[in-house]
Amino acid sequence: MGRFSKLETSTGEAQQGTEVPGSQLPSASANEPEYDANYYCSLGFSQFLRAKYDKALQLFSRATQKEPAHVDAWTGEILTLIAQRHYREANVWVSRAIEVLPENPRIVSLQGLVFAHQGLCDRGLQCSDYAMTKSASDPYVWFIRGQILSLAEKPHAEFCMGKALEVRRADDWLIPALIGLFYAEQKLYPRAEHYLLIAAKENTVNAALWFHLGKVQMRLSKWETARQNLEMAARLEPELREATQLVDTMKHSSWFARLLARFFPR
Repeated sequence: MGRFSKLETSTGEAQQGTEVPGSQLPSASANEPEYDANYYCSLGFSQFLRAKYDKALQLFSRATQKEPAHVDAWTGEILTLIAQRHYREANVWVSRAIEVLPENPRIVSLQGLVFAHQGLCDRGLQCSDYAMTKSASDPYVWFIRGQILSLAEKPHAEFCMGKALEVRRADDWLIPALIGLFYAEQKLYPRAEHYLLIAAKENTVNAALWFHLGKVQMRLSKWETARQNLEMAARLEPELREATQLVDTMKHSSWFARLLARFFPR
């Protein structure tokens, strides 16, 4: 079965007793409706897009309670912890996922991504190489490989992101959304805009997508388009106060302040 028959953790040993944020869930109320794992997973990614990471973790954990082998829920948990830069905890979740889904290509890829974020890019690429031999049809395997290559400052990262789009389901807007958010985090704003625009056009009622797209376009000094998309986010979800605040900021900022923001970004 090879070196990946039992996947290694980044510390080389099990991390027992490590409490993972969001892992302690409140007991369901007797009056609470019963939903399936897909429902909780969908809500989890919705919270993830809004950077409500603790809520996202709770929902992903509930999904795995409903269906222990739900790979999308494990994916959401690990990506959320990575977004929080909780790499030790992410490694714990990888180890738990391996127990349920041994040698699953996506989980192997995610372990590699944790390694890459810890500066162990060569180990991360080894995991990704192995995952690619097992499955080239999972868009997350391509997406995660693209992240690892980007973090390692190696070529072909964008090719992998394109492959993730190519092999995804036609209605899977989440893949371009996640790619866009990754590029935004890396301050690669033209690429971020490209993928977030794809996601927003495919899921036109998701306020978070228009919000992120507008923020990226502000970084690109596309003021009018950014304002329109942030206003779209605010209309779709009035509770998304950050969108309204950014629109107000744009309306009251002078051309000189915008010029400074362009040449001296924060």
